Amino acid sequence: MPYTDVQAVIDAVYQTGIHSSEFPQTEFALAVYIHPYPNNILSVWVYLASLARHQ
Repeated sequence: MPYTDVQAVIDAVYQTGIHSSEFPQTEFALAVYIHPYPNNILSVWVYLASLARHQ
């Protein structure tokens, strides 16, 4: 997706549905990398992980 603003990135993360886990002990990890290019162009990488222990 092209970067337009922070809210657009947040909305895209929510649309993945990763936050709606059915397991109460779910842990989450988030990492963000932003690489600037000339002419105000940004490459935004968002890494998400959801860890759930099944018994």
